[in-house]
Order: sequence, then structure tokens, then C-alpha cells
Amino acid sequence: MTVALIKSVQLSSQENSKNAEALSQMDKDITKQINIVSKFLGNEFLEKCMSDATDCLDDSKKFDVMMKKFKKVGAKFSSTIEEG
Repeated sequence: MTVALIKSVQLSSQENSKNAEALSQMDKDITKQINIVSKFLGNEFLEKCMSDATDCLDDSKKFDVMMKKFKKVGAKFSSTIEEG
């Protein structure tokens, strides 16, 4: 993805129709890659949460430690990373 972003900056400085098509395709490719990575990270996070929840059922001390961390943040939904 980093290489694609660097290439897009290079192409955007050279305006012509061929570069515009290449930039359009690159945008689609980057979006696809971001979606794949987001899905993977989302699944990893979900699995970690489920694993922690299972561990907390069996270990009350781990549950207490987890709740202590949770109380610092509280129950809230954030739509952006910056809010979290």
C-alpha cells in the first residue's frame, strides 16, 4: 500500500489521461486492500474479546483486572479512533 501511495503522488504531479486512469485503478486497489486489512483486524479483535471473555468466566481475578481497566474508559461507543 505504501508503494501505491508513493506512486499515486508521483502520477498526480504529471497530469494526463493515462495517469488519471492509473490513479483511478490505484484508488480502487487501495480501497480493496484497506477493506481486507480492516476485516482481518476486526476479526482478530473479535477473537481476542471472545477469548478474554471466556478466560474471565473461569478466572474471577482476571475478570476483576479487566473490569478495573474498563472502569477507566467507561461504556461508550466511538465512531472514530480519535474518540476512543
